[in-house]
Amino acid sequence: MSKVITFRGYGVGAGEVFIVADRITHFRPINYNGITGVEIQLDTGKAVNIDGYLYDVKKQIEEAMNAQATA
Repeated sequence: MSKVITFRGYGVGAGEVFIVADRITHFRPINYNGITGVEIQLDTGKAVNIDGYLYDVKKQIEEAMNAQATA
């Protein structure tokens, strides 16, 4: 069963973002007007911008993948 990760949305007034861990292909840091975030690329070709630092997002993704592997 796939693990769903909840992130804060990126930008003013953005809500929560839910991403299925298995769909993530890669991610990279972004910074617009001094606001740090992370762009997550999905296997569908779409990109999702979320709030947070690259290290924290990486940790959340790794924890989700590890929990999924042990389930």
